[in-house]
Amino acid sequence: MHTTPKTVIIFLAVLGLSVSIHAQNPRFELVHYPDAPILTPGFQHPFDTHGVADPELVWDGTAFRLYYTATGSDDVLRIAVATSGNLMDWTAGGVVLEPAPDTFDRDGVSDPDIVKVGDRYHMYYTARSANWKYIARVSSGDGFQFDSTRRIVLGPSFKQERFDFLGVGEPSVIYQNGVYQMMYRGFDTSVWWRLGLAISADGAQFTRILQDEEFGANFGRGPHGFDDGGAGEPEIWISDSGNDVRLLYTSNHY
Repeated sequence: MHTTPKTVIIFLAVLGLSVSIHAQNPRFELVHYPDAPILTPGFQHPFDTHGVADPELVWDGTAFRLYYTATGSDDVLRIAVATSGNLMDWTAGGVVLEPAPDTFDRDGVSDPDIVKVGDRYHMYYTARSANWKYIARVSSGDGFQFDSTRRIVLGPSFKQERFDFLGVGEPSVIYQNGVYQMMYRGFDTSVWWRLGLAISADGAQFTRILQDEEFGANFGRGPHGFDDGGAGEPEIWISDSGNDVRLLYTSNHY
């Protein structure tokens, strides 16, 4: 069935749908570049003909890489990459991850997040299987050819009283002092968006850090109006000094 191409287009300053991006204090000031967008649906036809979204920008020492969710003309969610030397002119790099039949990500892969530890690129992503969502990881030596081994690092809680009853996704991971720290969105039967925190010593098996309120979530509905429906699509950022960690998120308003 044909669907209208997604209107979420990748900008230098990324704003999604009808919601807003906010940060914990101090706030960032985001400015649109006048010649945006830089990537539009159909850039790597037919793999992203119906949409480009969820950008993950990486500097590899010589060029920028933009990993993103590509919705193809077949409506399948894949993860693709493009490269650039100036953030304006992009070269197609192709699809780096597709759904694998008869696995936990057979119904789509999306929301890429890249962490480089040593000489290995680790990509965390949302894996879809029927009504369930998981966070999985694949690894690569060059960031383009990823291993065939796919590993679930965090799954649904399967507990109806929890914010992540039906699934987890939209991961953002940092590596600091030998510990992987991941913020992620939980999915349940409600309309509210909530974020969780999990940690890992090896990056392959994460342990949730649960709160007593917000159904176990670490970050949820805010009192500000713009985020009274909750938070999603987390992005955690760490300064070069390692002393400053900030959370950006997409706010949901009802």
